[in-house]
Amino acid sequence: MTEPERRYTETGEYQVIGNRPHREVPQADGEHTWVVMPAYLVNPTVEQGVLDRENLLYVTGPFCYWCEEPFSKELAARPCPGDVSA
Repeated sequence: MTEPERRYTETGEYQVIGNRPHREVPQADGEHTWVVMPAYLVNPTVEQGVLDRENLLYVTGPFCYWCEEPFSKELAARPCPGDVSA
């Protein structure tokens, strides 16, 4: 079952945020894709929420989108083994 899309506003303009990524992240052979993920406090019963500093719980990362390992200079120097969920 797919969750319904929710609308959030930060600047007064609405953005549709679904449970699917807005763009596919291509994986180049052996290259890490470093990401940082914020976690916001939201109320799923409210149609709109605010993604701002007051509702930001924490930021995790950077880590590799593909191998899910945290960033280190040593890891960055090694090839990425790829998607661990495949």
